Amino acid sequence: MGLGGKTARGAAINIVAILARQGIQFLIVLPILARLLGPEAFGLIAMAMTLVAFLTLFNDVGLSTALVRADAPSDRLWSSAFWINAGMGVAMGAVALLSAPWLAAFYARPEVAPLAQAMAVVMVLHAMTLAPIAWLQREYRFTQIAMIDTASPRSP
Repeated sequence: MGLGGKTARGAAINIVAILARQGIQFLIVLPILARLLGPEAFGLIAMAMTLVAFLTLFNDVGLSTALVRADAPSDRLWSSAFWINAGMGVAMGAVALLSAPWLAAFYARPEVAPLAQAMAVVMVLHAMTLAPIAWLQREYRFTQIAMIDTASPRSP
C-alpha cells in the first residue's frame, strides 16, 4: 500500500476511534460516574480537571511531531525525546501540585485542591506515552493507536 493509501486508512481509523471514544465517554463513562459520584462530587472532579486539562497541553513541546517527520531519527533522539517529554510531564505535574490551592481558592471550594493534586500524576503518565505513540504513527500502526486511544481515559 502506498503512502496515500496508508494515510487515508489511518485517517479513517482515527475517525472511527474518535467516534468510539466519544460514544463510550458520553453514553457509558460519564453517566456511570455522575450516578456513582453524585452531582456534588462530580462537579468537584470537573473543577479539578480544568487545571489538569490545561496543563496537559504543555506536555508535548513538539518533539513527537519532529520524531514522526524526521528522515531517520536515531535511537538517541528517541530516548532524548522520551526523557524530555517525561521531564515536561513531571514539571507540569509539579505546577499542578503547587497551583492546586489557588484553583481551590478560585472556586472557593477547598476540596478541589487534593483532587487536582492527585490528578497531577496523569500528566506524568501522559507525557511518557508521547514518544511511543509517535513511533506507532511513524510505523503507520494506526489500528494500535486507535485501540490505545479508545481504551485510555481522557480529560474532558
